Amino acid sequence: MTMLQTTSLRISCVLTATLLAGAAPPALAQVTAGDVVDRPSLRAFVERAHARAEALVADATTEDEAYLLLDAEFRPMGEWHEGPIYLFALIAEGPARGTNVFSAADSALEGRNLWDNEDKNGVLYVQELIAKAGTDFVEYHFDNPDVIGDEDEGSLKVGWSEVLTVADQKLIIGSGFYPATAVPILPLQFAVLLLALLLAAGRAQLRRRQRR
Repeated sequence: MTMLQTTSLRISCVLTATLLAGAAPPALAQVTAGDVVDRPSLRAFVERAHARAEALVADATTEDEAYLLLDAEFRPMGEWHEGPIYLFALIAEGPARGTNVFSAADSALEGRNLWDNEDKNGVLYVQELIAKAGTDFVEYHFDNPDVIGDEDEGSLKVGWSEVLTVADQKLIIGSGFYPATAVPILPLQFAVLLLALLLAAGRAQLRRRQRR
């Protein structure tokens, strides 16, 4: 191995270490809506939102009061709402079970009973989100606001929910992501790394030609 090749290899190793250290994914405990790209980050996001919601509604004496608190916190674009990643809440038991009481993405859904809603494959996703709250993911097809033309059949979505009690009313709070359009953190990070390595190799090749 020539001195130039050795130097190029050392540069590549430094670039690798620097990029991996600088582009590390956020700690799951700090996941925001913009960080949700897979199942672990989705679950961490919902669990974090659940903890925040519990703190917000702890002193609420009515559902209306709780709604205003959740609405102010979770509807605005930012930490809890970005693109197709948003939070929703549904009544989990009683005669009104399945009723949407909060949707950060579509307020028109609020007040509607979605208990019997099913996707193109017959998945009763509202019932599953309630039944599997805090224990398992739910796969179903749902309209992705970032995809044009899927309004009828929907795109594959993965959901996670947690049980939330508001003024003696048992709810679930949840969210979901679309695997086909999510951008994983690690693949992007390695794409940047590959580009850096290619640039380093190109510079080395140019220097060799200049010395001839």
